Amino acid sequence: MIGGFAWGYHRGGVSYGQAMAFYVTTFTQLFFSFACRSQHRTLNQLGLFTNPWLSGAVIFSGLVQVALIALPFTRAVFFRDVSSFGSDWLIIFLLSLAPAALVETGKIIKSWFHGDRVRGTAEASA
Repeated sequence: MIGGFAWGYHRGGVSYGQAMAFYVTTFTQLFFSFACRSQHRTLNQLGLFTNPWLSGAVIFSGLVQVALIALPFTRAVFFRDVSSFGSDWLIIFLLSLAPAALVETGKIIKSWFHGDRVRGTAEASA
């Protein structure tokens, strides 16, 4: 979130930084929900769309967030000085993916230290 604010502040001032921080925080939580599905199995082992309710909720929530800045009447209420992010969406998504990537990496490292690399396949077949 701080990284999003700093990037946005550098690119367009306080209002732009606040909007960037808002979107980084929002999408971080959406992406993090995928990482929290299991304490041991990675997203690759579980499959991205194996929980259609979660996938649908994340897609819907993401579209609502994008609509806040894409639609003129919502942009006027929430983000007065921000017209669009353009290429800054890449920064938003990269910063938002970082916590989920850290959790997934932690699961892999934990499985290496506990010697149960096959745990995901055994759980999947059960």
